[in-house]
Amino acid sequence: MELEVKYQGIVATTEHVVFIKKLIRENPNDSRRALSQKLCIALNWIQPNGVLRDMVCRGFMLKLESAGYIKLPEKKCNPNNPLTNRKPPKKIEVDQKLIVSRLSEIKPLEIRQVRGTSEEKFYNSLMS
Repeated sequence: MELEVKYQGIVATTEHVVFIKKLIRENPNDSRRALSQKLCIALNWIQPNGVLRDMVCRGFMLKLESAGYIKLPEKKCNPNNPLTNRKPPKKIEVDQKLIVSRLSEIKPLEIRQVRGTSEEKFYNSLMS
């Protein structure tokens, strides 16, 4: 029977819930990742390149938990995510007057990649 939970095109069923509860009960020391990998294998949730749909599976299980259908084990670790923990760049005031002239009058114009250079922080400040 279908439940009210849908995630990434997967519609939850009571069979999913029963199977996941059994999986958790039979593997009490497994991490959420290990459980999702086992669930992917059991349900044949595999990407076209052969890799398990592990992140989709974990999201699906989290959605079932937030809906109250299952209880996942506590997180075993919280890895540092540098993208969420980074400081916003300093604001830089720049002259934003419109340039009204021909390209030939403002040559030379240079476009270059700054990723991984000392100018990357300056670029990020301008963009923010």
